[in-house]
Amino acid sequence: MYYLIPLPIIVVAVIIKIIANFMDFKTLNSICNIVIILCILFFVYFYLDYRGFNLLEKVKSFLKI
Repeated sequence: MYYLIPLPIIVVAVIIKIIANFMDFKTLNSICNIVIILCILFFVYFYLDYRGFNLLEKVKSFLKI
């Protein structure tokens, strides 16, 4: 159940992003965007792995064509 780990990080990053938008902190806003995107990618990867769909093997087999 490693796919649940990024969820609280996403929530905190969204809250910080809202505050950064309100206070006009551009660097903090861009850092939060990067963190949110990375956490979503990790969530998708680990959830697919938990459900039995190995994404890396599918990509490797697709690229070996």
